[in-house]
Amino acid sequence: MKHFFHFCFLYGIFTCFIFAPSYLSAQQLTHNTGDAFVQNQKRLALARSFVAKLKAGLGRGHVIPSETNILPEGEILLLQPILGGNLRVDGLIYGLVKNRGVLLSLRDISDVLQIPLVIDIEKKTVEGWYVREDKVFSLDLNTGIARTDIGEFNISKNVFIEGDDVLVPASELGQWMDFEFKPVVSAQDLRITSAELLPIQARDKRRQSSLGGHKIPKPSLPRIDDDYRAVGMPSIDVATRSVYRRQGDSTEGVDAHSATLRSIGDFAHGTLSTQIQLNDTDYLKNVRVKYKRESLDADLLGALKARRFEVGDITTTHVPLGGRTSQELGVRVTNTDSLRTFSTPTTGISGTGFPGWDVELYRDTQLVGFREIGEDGFYQFSNVNLFQSDNNFRLVFYGPQGEVREEELYIPVDRTLLSRGEGIYDVSISLDGENTYDKSDANLNSDDDTNVSVSALYEYPVADGVTVSAGARSHVEQAQRDSVANIGVSLVASQVLINAGLAVDDEGDISAQLVGRRDFGEHKVSGTLDWLGANFDVQGGGAENDIGTLRSNISVNGPLPFQLGHKTRYNLSTNYLLDTNDEYSLRSSVGVNTIWKRLALNEQLTHLTGSTLQDDSLDSVTSVTGTYGRNHVRLLANYELKPNNELNNILASYKRDFTKKLNMELRVDKRFETALTEYSAKLDWQAGFARISPRVTYNNQKDFFAGLDTRFSLLRDPSQGRVKMYDYNITSSGGVSAFVYLDKDGDGLFNGEDEPLEGVVVKAPQNGGRQLTDGNGIALFTRMGKLRLTDVYVDAESLQDPTWVSDFDGVSILPREGNIVEVNFPVHISGELDGNVYARAVPLPQVDGEEVRAAKPVSLKNVRLKLYNDKGALQDSTFTDVTGFYYFPRIPPGRYLVIIDERSAARGQFIRPAPQQIEIGYDGTVIYGNDIYVDVGKGDIPSAFLPDLDDYKARHPHIDFSNDDYDFVLNLGDYNSRLLMSVVWYKLRSRYDAMLTGADIFVPPTQSYVDVKTGKHTLRVGVRHITLEQAYNRCRALMVREQYCKVEIYPSYIRQKPVKQAQADIAVTPDHALK
Repeated sequence: MKHFFHFCFLYGIFTCFIFAPSYLSAQQLTHNTGDAFVQNQKRLALARSFVAKLKAGLGRGHVIPSETNILPEGEILLLQPILGGNLRVDGLIYGLVKNRGVLLSLRDISDVLQIPLVIDIEKKTVEGWYVREDKVFSLDLNTGIARTDIGEFNISKNVFIEGDDVLVPASELGQWMDFEFKPVVSAQDLRITSAELLPIQARDKRRQSSLGGHKIPKPSLPRIDDDYRAVGMPSIDVATRSVYRRQGDSTEGVDAHSATLRSIGDFAHGTLSTQIQLNDTDYLKNVRVKYKRESLDADLLGALKARRFEVGDITTTHVPLGGRTSQELGVRVTNTDSLRTFSTPTTGISGTGFPGWDVELYRDTQLVGFREIGEDGFYQFSNVNLFQSDNNFRLVFYGPQGEVREEELYIPVDRTLLSRGEGIYDVSISLDGENTYDKSDANLNSDDDTNVSVSALYEYPVADGVTVSAGARSHVEQAQRDSVANIGVSLVASQVLINAGLAVDDEGDISAQLVGRRDFGEHKVSGTLDWLGANFDVQGGGAENDIGTLRSNISVNGPLPFQLGHKTRYNLSTNYLLDTNDEYSLRSSVGVNTIWKRLALNEQLTHLTGSTLQDDSLDSVTSVTGTYGRNHVRLLANYELKPNNELNNILASYKRDFTKKLNMELRVDKRFETALTEYSAKLDWQAGFARISPRVTYNNQKDFFAGLDTRFSLLRDPSQGRVKMYDYNITSSGGVSAFVYLDKDGDGLFNGEDEPLEGVVVKAPQNGGRQLTDGNGIALFTRMGKLRLTDVYVDAESLQDPTWVSDFDGVSILPREGNIVEVNFPVHISGELDGNVYARAVPLPQVDGEEVRAAKPVSLKNVRLKLYNDKGALQDSTFTDVTGFYYFPRIPPGRYLVIIDERSAARGQFIRPAPQQIEIGYDGTVIYGNDIYVDVGKGDIPSAFLPDLDDYKARHPHIDFSNDDYDFVLNLGDYNSRLLMSVVWYKLRSRYDAMLTGADIFVPPTQSYVDVKTGKHTLRVGVRHITLEQAYNRCRALMVREQYCKVEIYPSYIRQKPVKQAQADIAVTPDHALK
């Protein structure tokens, strides 16, 4: 009952605000003599928005949907339909409370849910179908029978005709159609569930499926160009380490100091990255420098059409069958998409990081491998298996200060990329084993010759689903040049992706590979057969091996068919190896990974047997990570089940977050093979300007270690020009600086009385998340993944004033390393527009022949109105309620056109007036009582809003459209031939020349070309120096004479300052008078 009184109170307030202005305007305005009141009433706008939000909050936030709602008999309801629990449908369904139930409008059900029902009031019947054409709906009020595919039903006395509509109790209608219509009166919702999807639901599901099933929508906002600069302020990461070590019982210790500096930023219209390592022994230990340019479009290096090229310390191209990647000084050019693989069955995942960090590679939640980043900062996972479709990987980096950083990689095996006929290539030329600077190499190799290493791979589609490839590599191994060439083919047969490859080295030795991959639902299967010939040149393989090997591998992974925690997955693999000496080995593994409550569990069992092994081995690797509030645990254990049945090593750590910025970690590392137990403690403080981490380590051999690690980053915010310090790495990512401010004068510049807005949420849903603006109105994103397109926009709900709106919807940006994109978001005070839609009263003859007009016009419900902006795009749309009232809230400043939807006019059989211009100022214009009157009957004038006629002009390149500066164009129809078009044009010019005064034909009939989509010729004429009302009147005059005519309106008209419409230049006799 408490919620019922809340609802009544708010409904009363809402009624006062909505209907009082309409009542006043009805007293002072008429269609012929008055204009709508326009006032700048910010308080009124604020109050309306407050009441609307408060009403929605009470209605949806505090009402249980299943509660019984009691309303007075005869209460009128406007219900918004919700299908399947989450799909809100535009439009309102009229409801009436009667006999403790809710009656629903069949006409609204048909219109809003797009169910084709034909209501014949004179015959008292309703015919049509729902869901599918074979599910027939028939209602006959004369016989009192309703028929559907469910059966035949007797109609209750609560089913009756009201006006041009039929009202049916919700429960009764649900029984007929096997639906559930559940009105939730306090929330003004009508929840509809059905065993089968309605067509409108099926359409929504198809559109959602076209997004690839992603919960986060794909970027859709206009992309801004952010070109490389000649010189930009780089982002810089600095890491320092000071350590003290003491061995065993020694009384003297050794201290050491080192630092790593990484920088990245725009330089010479590309990206320049550097990494410098310093220590107190070598001073300058090594230097890595790389320059690159990247683009999503293949538009780099002219005819090469590259998407990326690199110069400096590059990662060399991976070539299948014996090739590998390394970091060397050279050049690399490719036209492949970022992180996109060729159709080869394996890939290499590599990169650079801070020396001393650990990195783990996961496929989904399955642990694939572990690496320690070496002193050169380079890490690599080689020969990572790829399955047929999506390959989702995750890199988890663990720093010595307790840092944890994650990167996600998505590497699809995408044959559709090649089906368009686009060949892809990847070529690198480098100095074998050379880098920009290595002090150790400079001392050791000062007299050695420099050798060139070349790796190249090319793929090209030769048929649908068939791709051929060719590759080559040449390098120096143990003072001898080795060269290898390979060819391959990728094809699809019976849903199996097959890869076959053959490689031959310069001595005639052979390597071959055959791979098959297929997905069975969510289960992925891969099988590989390899032959490595004796003495075949394997890159980085060391001395030649005179033994040939045959290897067979089968891998399977997917979700378990039963629930064991959350996201439970399995993996199986077998690897059989047979060489030419008849020696064999078989390695088999099975793994399960799952999430149980707050723990992530990975368990892997590996069995190894072979002819050269004295005993079989069975090892278990267990990985557990979890979070409980402020407590974090990590466990990594290696247990040998066979032959010794013992625990080899175990690593356990516990971390406690005292605050969000301060934590402590305790760690124990027990290695049973060497009987070594190591204990460590570490404190980590994120101070904002830097991250400071002292740590100590002690083991049972009395070795002692103490260290101090610090890290900080420097970044220049382009919006303020200030350099800021951060306590996390920023050089591996891009960013956005969003400036949000209240633009009071609407000039798009921050000046005068404009104010920065604090506490506004700026979102980057596909890459970056959300950030709050600070006191200067700046929301700074610094951790955006490179080359991952994302939308960036202001969250309207976070604006403090409900009347504020952003100047534009937002933008999409493509972040790149070391670059901060600057985006300004002006915010304006929005306006409002409301009024009623009425049908004029129809003259009724009396006995004495005189005419009288009804005292009041008729309100029209469920009429759709559209609001177009000055770009010709739909800004907003709304429906009238049961009283004919419409309301457009939060209209950004600008000029607009208001028009009634053509389908509403056809359904209601009325004639619309010409569209109306309105203007919303930057001070928050409120236009209320803007009533719109329509005429009952046939003869509505078709109209369209066209941003341009580019397609039409492109079809007629021989026509000069340079003087095309029309606001309106009359479309006089589509015709099957030039001859028919000529005849119609001649008739119009000879009979109705006065109606075409000042009109210019766009394309003469003899020069017209057919539209390939419709197969017809379009007759268009442009008109100048007339008003929109006059253009409508000309079309109306032609339509009375049975000539098709449609008014096409262009954005140039909307941009004009609204003026009072002039009188019609052509008199038109009303339809009822003609009759």
